[in-house]
Amino acid sequence: GFNLNWGTDLPNPRYQDTLRAQHNFLPFPLNWGHHRGHNHNGAWIHLSDGGMSDNLGVFSLVRRAVPVIIVADAAQDDKGNFADLCRLRGQLKRRGLHLHMPQLGGFSAAFCESKSKRHYDIWDWHPKLLWLEGCITKDERDDVCKNAQPLISRLVLLKPALPQRLIDPHLRSCNGKDCALSLSNLRHELPNFPGEVFGFMYKNQTAKRRNGDPIFPQHSTVFMTVNSSPWLFGAYRELARWQSAKLPERIVCLHAEARIRTGLNDAPLSEDCVPQPSLLYQVNLAK
Repeated sequence: GFNLNWGTDLPNPRYQDTLRAQHNFLPFPLNWGHHRGHNHNGAWIHLSDGGMSDNLGVFSLVRRAVPVIIVADAAQDDKGNFADLCRLRGQLKRRGLHLHMPQLGGFSAAFCESKSKRHYDIWDWHPKLLWLEGCITKDERDDVCKNAQPLISRLVLLKPALPQRLIDPHLRSCNGKDCALSLSNLRHELPNFPGEVFGFMYKNQTAKRRNGDPIFPQHSTVFMTVNSSPWLFGAYRELARWQSAKLPERIVCLHAEARIRTGLNDAPLSEDCVPQPSLLYQVNLAK
C-alpha cells in the first residue's frame, strides 16, 4: 500500500514481543499512551530516509568521532548551491562545531543563508580539483583546517562536477569521426579521463539546460530514479572512478595525520603528505 509515513516501523529491541501484543490489544485511547512514540521508549522504532535532516549521512559519523569521512555528494545540485553541505554546517553549528571547506572560496554562513544567486559553477570546475577537502572542528576561526587540536574529523567530498569549458573543444573536434584522437588530446589536459564519460557527453551534447549548460553530471533526482539507462549509469560510475582514482593515497595521509593528532603515532608525515596537494586549488563563487 501507499506509505504516507515515508518509512517503516521496526520492533524496538528494548522490549519483548509481549509488550507489543499488549499495545495492540489495548483499545483507543488507552493505547495512545502505551509506548506509542517512535522513539527509544516506543514499542516500535520508525525507520525512514534521513534526507530531510542530513542528506549526506555525515552527522552520525561526527557524533562517533570518525577521524576521516568520505562523502559522495551526488544529490541534485545543478545550481551549485551546496544546499546539503549548508544544512550540515547549520546542524553542526547548533552543537558547537564548525564545518570549514577551504577549497570552496566564500563558503560561509553568509553564503548558506543568502537568497542571492551566488553559487559555484558545477560546469566550470578547476581541472585539478577532483575532490574537496574540509574539516569539522571546534575552532570557528580555523577556516584553513590547520589547527589540529580541536579538530574532530577530516571531510573528503566527491562532487559530480566537470571543467566543461575545457572539454567542449574536444567534443566539437570529435564530430563523429576521429573521436579517439579527440579523447587522446583531452587526456593531455585531464589525464586518464574516461572514454565512457567522453562518449556519453558526445552523444548527449544537445541535452542542455535553458542557460546552455549540459545536464550531465547533474540530472534531476526524479530523472535518475525512473531512468535505468546503462549508458547513463556507466557515465556516472566512470566519472566517480576517475575522480577518486588517487583518493586512496590521500586517505592514507589523512589517517596518518589523525593518528599523530590523537597521539597514537609520533612519527612525522611522509613527504608525499606535506603539503596537502589537493588544497593548492580552489573553486570560487560565480555571479
